[in-house]
Amino acid sequence: MRWDPERGVWYARPYLGTNKVTGRPMRPRRSFPEAGSREEAQAACDAWLSSKAPELGLGIGSSMPEVALSYVAHLEASGCAPGTAKAYRSLVRRYVAPVLGAVDVGEARPWTIEGAYAVVMARGGRDGAPVSPRTVSQLHWLLSGMYKWAVRIGLTEANPMPSVSRPRWIGEESQAFDEDAMARISRSLEEAMRDPSASREAVFRRNLAMAAWTALRTGARCGEALAITRAKSVSRRGGRTIRIDSTVVELPGLGAVIRPATKGKRGRNVSVTAQDMEVMRAHAAWQDGSYIARPAPSLPLCCLEGGAPMRPSSASRAFTRTLSSLGLPPGTSFHTLRHTHATWLLYNGVDIRTVSERLGHAKVTTTLELYAHVLPGRDDLAAEAFGEVMERIDDERG
Repeated sequence: MRWDPERGVWYARPYLGTNKVTGRPMRPRRSFPEAGSREEAQAACDAWLSSKAPELGLGIGSSMPEVALSYVAHLEASGCAPGTAKAYRSLVRRYVAPVLGAVDVGEARPWTIEGAYAVVMARGGRDGAPVSPRTVSQLHWLLSGMYKWAVRIGLTEANPMPSVSRPRWIGEESQAFDEDAMARISRSLEEAMRDPSASREAVFRRNLAMAAWTALRTGARCGEALAITRAKSVSRRGGRTIRIDSTVVELPGLGAVIRPATKGKRGRNVSVTAQDMEVMRAHAAWQDGSYIARPAPSLPLCCLEGGAPMRPSSASRAFTRTLSSLGLPPGTSFHTLRHTHATWLLYNGVDIRTVSERLGHAKVTTTLELYAHVLPGRDDLAAEAFGEVMERIDDERG
């Protein structure tokens, strides 16, 4: 027990062991302003320490950053996508730690959380960069999930999040390539897929082209396109159907690994044309004749030497460079191929439910939020419907 002469209070910073998640010593600071003597402060400290039994038993601290990181570790152990865990850790490092680092998870109130949101939006995170309402919304989702988990395992009895207002943000409309851009991209991909050489650079370039070509024709995400195996495409019974039920993720120390689940946890069958399937079979045949010594149905259709899957980050960066070389707008990326597929399906009259199933969205509402602005004829139909109402009113008055 120590005395703080500047604040005039007793305080303690006990060592509570090592955090099993962060590996750092747990030394929380606690003041006892109500205590009139050292003995009273010690009694209050003992009561406080006894309330910390749940987190001490789990080997985690009770500060907001410590609990948040423990929650992310729990999500990873439960099969959370590595990308999601990485994004959540970034939120903890950039915003939770600098703004809520001294707050105990059991003592936060709704105004504490909302005040933190206001501070983050006003001055940015650790690096001082501007923060959008969308980022703060993601922070809100992280803290909401964290508190539900903390209450469930007994770290705290109170959950302030239901009373916290989430910052609203207007999602950006999905961006798609127009006909001219698609023509330029298609020519570039076809040129890359005609290169017969088997150098390391050529193998990467041709498989990247195949992945982008597949994404444009199926709406697959980058990781999904890279995870499609021969058994689920060119060797699949049915001839014109591709099975998308896996994704390539990047794990520390392991590199690119095929994870048997998509982002939406929903596998799906996606049809392609007979001509498209012939292009994919020709790609597999080129691999077998160039650098694949032992062809197997389990090989990714877009694989490197030895049958290894491509890294999504490498594929995405390389494709962005391709788009830049073609003179396409900044901000477009591999994912724009997915938006392009969905947009042009809707423009050509394919119903929203079919598009949603093709994209693997868990809910049709997700597809509507992303692509409602491109549904053809919506405003024309609204004008005609209102016109009919006015005509009836005019007829009745006449």
